[in-house]
Amino acid sequence: MFDKLGIVTNCLARRLAHNDGFENLIEAFVQHGFMHIEIRDGDYLRNSDFGKVLEGLETALQHYSDREWQGLCVAIHDGKSHQVPGLQAREQWSINTIDRLLKQNPDIVLSYAMAHPWTRPPENRTEDDRCIIQAKKIAYLLSPAKARLRLVDMNAKTPLDNNAAVFNLQRYRDLAPECPLALAVENSALPAHEILDLADQSDVHLAYDEANIFYPDGTPMGDPERFWERVTAHRLISVHLKQINHHGVLASLGEGFVDLPRLVNRLSELPHEGDWLLEYQATDQPIQDAIHSREILLTYQKQKGVNP
Repeated sequence: MFDKLGIVTNCLARRLAHNDGFENLIEAFVQHGFMHIEIRDGDYLRNSDFGKVLEGLETALQHYSDREWQGLCVAIHDGKSHQVPGLQAREQWSINTIDRLLKQNPDIVLSYAMAHPWTRPPENRTEDDRCIIQAKKIAYLLSPAKARLRLVDMNAKTPLDNNAAVFNLQRYRDLAPECPLALAVENSALPAHEILDLADQSDVHLAYDEANIFYPDGTPMGDPERFWERVTAHRLISVHLKQINHHGVLASLGEGFVDLPRLVNRLSELPHEGDWLLEYQATDQPIQDAIHSREILLTYQKQKGVNP
């Protein structure tokens, strides 16, 4: 059931702030069986050494057509990468860093996520397109065979402009077709059933986070049952597992607003076939926190009698 268990990298923020190496941290998680890693872009990552890798990739991809970039990404994953001519040292170093990370961890599945105002009309459509194309190309480099880009609008507001949101997602879906991937949106700041409606209308995937349906006092947004009555395994591609209470996001799973045994039960009956990503408060011991959360999940699984 939890064979696709992994993490979202914002749980590494404390260790990255202490100048731990991003690649070393990822390799440590892989060694402990967390094979699915969602690289969540953000200030915590951009301010680390890996932020320089992302900057180098963003510059490097400008030297290639979409088709050429696709070929380079596939070559890296096929173990046929070589020194790429015409790149500056920083750009070459960035590509080599990804190449090395993949070679050292051949079973890893990397995906990419970022905050983006997809629920609103863009102020500048050209710049909006450029941002999405860039993100799609990075996501494709990370995993050509299973590429995924997750978008979350942290500041989505009501009343929601449904037409603008659907138009954005349909446009994003069709950009850079040479680098195909699964485009997903996460429920955040709005009731989950509203985000599911937009995903359905746009024919994109959903990344679900039950902790995001709660206000700070523990009251759920809207009617959560409207979501569960309509969500399908086809639409749901990823689930974020985190616990929250009146003090905020916790460092590991346990007691809080989210009824985790019920959530696991619902998802197993759906059944959810995508990944399960632990997302938790960053501490100085993120691997131990993830292991503790996994133990809790396995306890729920045993109580339900579900096979691993």
